[in-house]
Amino acid sequence: ACASSLAAVMIAVKRLQEHDSDLVISGGIDLGSTLMTLIAFSKLHIMSEKIMNPFDVSADGINQGEGAGFFALMRLKDAREAGFPVHGVIRNCEGSSDGVLGGMVEPTEYGQFLAYER
Repeated sequence: ACASSLAAVMIAVKRLQEHDSDLVISGGIDLGSTLMTLIAFSKLHIMSEKIMNPFDVSADGINQGEGAGFFALMRLKDAREAGFPVHGVIRNCEGSSDGVLGGMVEPTEYGQFLAYER
């Protein structure tokens, strides 16, 4: 569920690499949580008990929010030839599922390393 936007970007990158498309719009939207989602996350004990500190050693869980992000993706050479501004470059895009090793919301070192290797 949380990786669906990344999966969309991975598919877009693959289409560009295989020259199936020359321009791809990819991204995702999270429209906030329902009461049932909040109850489920609470029962899993993954909700933050304090202010959210993403990517910080003091992080103690997640907080729900809403957002949207989309990208216009092209091969770098094509974007430069077309004169488009390049705001970033995706050098590689892979994913990995930790399966049952760490649980649905608890990535393991093994799973992260596997994604890095891929």
